[in-house]
Amino acid sequence: MNYLKYMIIGLVFIPNLFAKDLPGSRDWKVNFSPKVTSDGPAYSLINIGNFGYWQKDDATSAHSPGGSSGGIYPRGTAGAIYLDGVLVGGYTGGNLLHVSGTIYANGLVSGYIGADGNMVTGGDVRIYRIRKDWASLSLDQLRQDAAEVNEISIGSVTDAQIQTVLDQYETDWESWPTHLGAPFYDLDGDGVYDPDDGETPGVAGADQVIWYVATDADVGTTSALYGTTPIGVEIQYTLWGYNQPGAS
Repeated sequence: MNYLKYMIIGLVFIPNLFAKDLPGSRDWKVNFSPKVTSDGPAYSLINIGNFGYWQKDDATSAHSPGGSSGGIYPRGTAGAIYLDGVLVGGYTGGNLLHVSGTIYANGLVSGYIGADGNMVTGGDVRIYRIRKDWASLSLDQLRQDAAEVNEISIGSVTDAQIQTVLDQYETDWESWPTHLGAPFYDLDGDGVYDPDDGETPGVAGADQVIWYVATDADVGTTSALYGTTPIGVEIQYTLWGYNQPGAS
């Protein structure tokens, strides 16, 4: 397993990359599959510190749902990053070069590569966002969060939007996908997530965490990036931040 590590203005972003063998019988030149979609929210936002950072479930990064700059510093002001991403390239036997990842175009989709080498999408494969203090958030905190997530002014936030933010925090906390690789505090070191023993979602003592997984196994999407066939890469993204709104 290879780790790429980035430190971005108080935000830690670690994509974990896994390359898996895809079915050898698949003819990548003819079997183009359609762009897949997730059953859950497509976008999420790290917004607990002084840096706002949008993520999409297909690894589109630092780009807002409205099409604007999605790396925002100081948070709540102007965009500092229009769009970013991770590119992965290499040779997979012989002299054939493969490239996938995300830049201004995207070669990934939401999903992972199962044990049989086939792409798995939908269901619990989506983007997750948790806050360890979600159950005690004040109405003002929820209203601010709803304004940022919906890209609207605080005065335009509805009660329904506030409730949606709270419900999503609860849902993501309760259904945190440790079985897919999402990090948790393994108190007894057995590698098994057991909430009944006090184990909780999270990483590095962070106050807010986003996790999702993407893959280049969708041939049509990957080939549209640079014209190459998939590597068979699965990238698990973990982003986290701390409740230090005034920190730079």
